[in-house]
Amino acid sequence: MSLPGTNLSDLSPELINQLKKVIDGQELRLTITSAYALSEEEIFEIKKSLKLHDNREVLVENLVDESILGGLILKTENYFYDFSIKGKLQEITDKFNF
Repeated sequence: MSLPGTNLSDLSPELINQLKKVIDGQELRLTITSAYALSEEEIFEIKKSLKLHDNREVLVENLVDESILGGLILKTENYFYDFSIKGKLQEITDKFNF
């Protein structure tokens, strides 16, 4: 006996295909945190600058966090890059706090 909604046959074929892509590593999920909502053009330029050579599709989620003041925070399943002003200020503060 299984719980309702836990059987794979309950999932849509589209959702199953998306799950397979993630499991097979055919797509990269990228979260971009910025101080304002990025335009489609800005997101396109960021995706283009990643230069993925393995033909994976890049799925982008843009989170807005005004507290980062400026710059970007990029996060994938395995990596975290903080290019924000808040992050740089924190690095400076940490250096002076022994």
